[in-house]
Amino acid sequence: MTNEIKYQITNVILVLVLVIFAFYSGFKFNDIKENYDNSKKIVQIIQKVGPAGVIEQEDITKLDSGIKIELQNYKIIGVDQVNGMSMLPFMDDKSIMIGIEDYEFEELKLGDIIVYEAEGHTVSHAIIGKNIDANGTYLLLKGWNNYNVDRVKVREDNVLFKITGVLYGA
Repeated sequence: MTNEIKYQITNVILVLVLVIFAFYSGFKFNDIKENYDNSKKIVQIIQKVGPAGVIEQEDITKLDSGIKIELQNYKIIGVDQVNGMSMLPFMDDKSIMIGIEDYEFEELKLGDIIVYEAEGHTVSHAIIGKNIDANGTYLLLKGWNNYNVDRVKVREDNVLFKITGVLYGA
């Protein structure tokens, strides 16, 4: 038997093993297409709705040396606290987010970006849905650059801030 034939037989065996593994693990190729289609729809909804801000024009003053933003009950969330690529191109790891702690959970809308804590991680993602179960209202979230929706049900206790502005760093 030549090396070429051995190589082809090895490849066929490898493909068969992968197909058997995929079959027994419940993997379905349709799931990939369905998740991809749903992900595209979610991004389109978010892009149409967008985040709802609460920084008003009168909060911003132009000075000779730059600008001044006067805000009450806001917190600057620096890159050392929240970072990553899940919200590209809107935010990257050099972005500085301006968040508000004083908001009404019930008034959060599709497209709003929040910072939440779950499973020991701090995450900033966009709201793509609200739902109710036996434990009350929860939010469905997704990073704009992520393939899937976040797997956690984000409840009021998990939400740290509503993002109302982003400053872009160099």
